[in-house]
Amino acid sequence: KRGSTEKKAATSSHDIKGVCSIAESPGNPLAGVCVNLLLILNDASGSEVMKSRTNPQGRFEFSGDPGTEYKIVSGSRFYEVIAPTEPVHAGDRVSLVLRQK
Repeated sequence: KRGSTEKKAATSSHDIKGVCSIAESPGNPLAGVCVNLLLILNDASGSEVMKSRTNPQGRFEFSGDPGTEYKIVSGSRFYEVIAPTEPVHAGDRVSLVLRQK
């Protein structure tokens, strides 16, 4: 399921982990994983909490505080996050989808 979050009840981790992919678009006909792309974790007010880069497989990880809502944004001016549109939380597993601007 693309652009989704899953809560894993059995985990005690406060990490927000996931995989980033780039959606096919007219300006970018090749969809695929985000490689070495800067992602930013913002709090609910839009303030930056931390940064992370995706690895060669598109995986990323942030640390979050329980009960806090976050939004992941692209650190690249060339891409924007299109999913998930809802906030993410500590312990979430995220399927992040970007598109070229």
